[in-house]
Amino acid sequence: MLFRIFLGLFVLALAALPLRDSRAHPHIWIDVVSTFEFKEGKVTGLRVRWTFDEFFSAGIIHHFDKDKSGSFDDAETASLQKGAFEATQDDSYFTHIKINDARIRLKKVQSYKAEIFKSSLVMEFVAQLPEPVDPSKDKITVSVFDSTYYVDVAFEKLDPVRFSGEQNGFCTFKMLKDKGNPIYFNSVHPQLLELVCTGE
Repeated sequence: MLFRIFLGLFVLALAALPLRDSRAHPHIWIDVVSTFEFKEGKVTGLRVRWTFDEFFSAGIIHHFDKDKSGSFDDAETASLQKGAFEATQDDSYFTHIKINDARIRLKKVQSYKAEIFKSSLVMEFVAQLPEPVDPSKDKITVSVFDSTYYVDVAFEKLDPVRFSGEQNGFCTFKMLKDKGNPIYFNSVHPQLLELVCTGE
């Protein structure tokens, strides 16, 4: 179960750090940057970058950076992916994509990477869309959240959205509250990102 796996990792993080109130929610914080990947004017996928809070990062780095080199080698990255990241698969990797309000369930992602940046744990992966989408004709939204609210997942405040590849026209985004999908006893509305593109 996702909650139990993250609980175990959180205990590891707390081993060398001051205790917090274990009854409080959330326990882990993730800042998200999403990059829309374009090819020939259509969105083919979403590159997602997670930056974890310093408390959780410290415990995970201590546990998975076995040689204490300050970076993750291939074996350590594979261990981290299996031991922590894949636990989020059941919740669509905290990345809830909709095309014209139809949910895209993420069962697998690509190009997983993990690094240590200024003492923070950073993970990155690519979520490919089932087929390329023309954002000037079809509505694309992305909501980031952990359904249990054990992890507070939110878009980075200063630079949450980026674009790469060949776009047609101009693209920007709107940030809204996902009022249609409240979590944590209907008391929390996750952030909802809507891609807005003009086309040619």
